[in-house]
Order: sequence, then C-alpha cells, then structure tokens
Amino acid sequence: MKNFLMRLIEELKRIGFSSDNINVFFSHTLEGPRKPFQINTENSRCVIHRPEHHVMSEGPGGIKFNKAFLESDIKIALSVFEPSYLCGFAAAQHAVFPGLTDSESMASYIDEACGLEDKSIESRVEKLSKTSLKVSKEIPIDLTLNLILYRKGVYGASYGGADESFRKGLSTYKDLFYRSLSKEPRILLASAGGSPYDDQLSGVCQTIMNIMPALKKEDSVIVACECREWIRDRQIFDSLIEKEREIKPKKAEDLVGRALAFMIPELKEKFDVCLVSVIPSYYVRRGLKFRFSRTVNSALQTTMNRNKSGWIAVVEDAYHIHLESGPLG
Repeated sequence: MKNFLMRLIEELKRIGFSSDNINVFFSHTLEGPRKPFQINTENSRCVIHRPEHHVMSEGPGGIKFNKAFLESDIKIALSVFEPSYLCGFAAAQHAVFPGLTDSESMASYIDEACGLEDKSIESRVEKLSKTSLKVSKEIPIDLTLNLILYRKGVYGASYGGADESFRKGLSTYKDLFYRSLSKEPRILLASAGGSPYDDQLSGVCQTIMNIMPALKKEDSVIVACECREWIRDRQIFDSLIEKEREIKPKKAEDLVGRALAFMIPELKEKFDVCLVSVIPSYYVRRGLKFRFSRTVNSALQTTMNRNKSGWIAVVEDAYHIHLESGPLG
C-alpha cells in the first residue's frame, strides 16, 4: 500500500500537481483507525482523520465529512479491498463513508450493520456497501482505487468510478478466495492467517463470519487466532463480562468495539466455538463464553470428544478465504 501511494503521488506531480496542493488523509477503517505509515511526500500534507480534532462540513444527505477533504478540487479514494464483518467488504468508498465522517454518522452506519437480521456477507454488501457507493457518487469521488493484498503481495487491483471499481474488486476477490468444501464438515479448524490478521479480536470475528456459510447450527469451530494485542480489546471483554458496563464511544475504535461486543454473543449462539489464543482464559470463558485452549492439538482432542462422528475440515487463512454454502456438486 505504501509503495502504491508513493507512486500515485509521484504520478500526480508528474502531470502538474504541486506537492503543496496534495493532501493525504488516513481515514478510519471499519475495524478502527488504520495505522498510518511514514511516507516521504516532500511538501505534501498527511492528515490522520479524527472527527473530534478536525472541522467538519455538511455533505450529501446532511452527512458531515472532513471539511478539507470535501472542499478538495479532485478526490481520489485508495484502499485495501478486504472482507469486513460489518459491511461485507471494505473498499475505497468506505474510506470516505463512513471513514471521513463525524462520529455520529459512523455510529449510525455501524448500528445499522449490527441490526441486520441476515448476517451473510452478501446481505451486508447489498445493504451497506451500496449506501457507501451512493454517497461516493454524490460527493463525488473522481477516482477509486482498490488493492487486493495478500501476504505482502498485490494480487489484484481495480480502478474507475466507485461502482465499477467495487464490482471489479469483488469479482477478482471471489476468483481468488471463494472456496467450496467437498463434504459437509462437523468440525472446522480455521486459522486467521497470522499477524496482522490475528492480532486482535476482530480477526476472530472475521474468521468465523467467513467460514459460517459452510456450517450448520451447533457445528464445532476451532479458531486459531493468537490475539497477541488482546489488551487493546480490554473494554470489549469488560463490557461482555459486566453486561451493565456498556462501551461509551469517545472515538471511532470505541464504536467498533461496541459492535464487536454486540456481534460476538450471536456467534456463540450459533456454533460450538473453541478459541486457541494467548488471551487469558478468564476473558475467553467469562467474556466471549467460548471454549478455550492453548494448543490446536488439545482443542482438537476436546472437540472430537464432544463430536465423535463427522468430517473435519481445515482452512489455513480464513481471514481471506470465504467458504460458500454446501459441498461441491
């Protein structure tokens, strides 16, 4: 992403844009603020969007956006195209809406995502991504660029108008990562795919959401997700343990934390989940209410004791791999 952004800036300068007039906005992703990387942009200005720190201005539909971005003459949205347990797929248009909005607009968007009865990725794309596409057209965004990244490599890219770029990105992603199993599993062992995808609780949620179409109610799921930065999710665990302690959002990551605290209990109701991670067992059992293990081997043994018959499937990188419902014909 960093190299791609640098090349984009250089190309803008080559065709006549002054460095002084190029602003780079790091927006909130739907999983929390994306960590900005250091880039050498000479006189270009890098801005980390924090609605509480920036002047906002009213845009399409009365939604408030970062004023400096909204008043730019030319607007380009660049993002990683990746699965999102909130909106189905996060893409360039989401970097603008809700990524560059005020806290109220982002809260409304996330609350709508949590309130959807149909939790499937397809339903989320239909209802939520289309909203972002509509707003992107109304602003308008002059160019959207979506990159499909996997293990530090670029596996695909799409560009153009918001709708066209999203449609192409989704098609490429499905070709790369959508899979069907040859049999219906009784136990499914899934890894989030290592750091950074398994650093926090959001990786657990995304992994289960991606494999969910291949599972039936009460099937067993073993999720190998280290969660080495679990302490950053501490208030989520506390709110799950103490039901009356609701997360009071002060910034965007608090909104995402509240969404996770809302969605995780629903996953527990659907499946028998065992988590293999470094999170202290107290928080896994009391907060998430998942079964807990320190090793995959012990998780398999205890799960097989519970489900003595059936087929076991293994998914190596379930943060990216999306299982389709039903076995191959």
